[in-house]
Amino acid sequence: MTAYATLGELIQHLRVTAGLTRRALGGQTDLAELTIRFIETGKREPHPATLAKLLRSSSMKTLPELAKAAGLGDRVGEYP
Repeated sequence: MTAYATLGELIQHLRVTAGLTRRALGGQTDLAELTIRFIETGKREPHPATLAKLLRSSSMKTLPELAKAAGLGDRVGEYP
């Protein structure tokens, strides 16, 4: 498994692996393309509400499990 230094790197990996642009992921999650870019590049940490929106996308379904395994937080999937 690839090591991820940040949650943003993991989110970017999942998005790219799914073949999605930031715009497409934004369309699935009601997030601005800029918000996704800031998270992926480490300029912002995702707010719990933002994580909840990201989890709406099927491309992010493994985010909680992978984040926990990578030591990036075990609460990612706890948001409604």
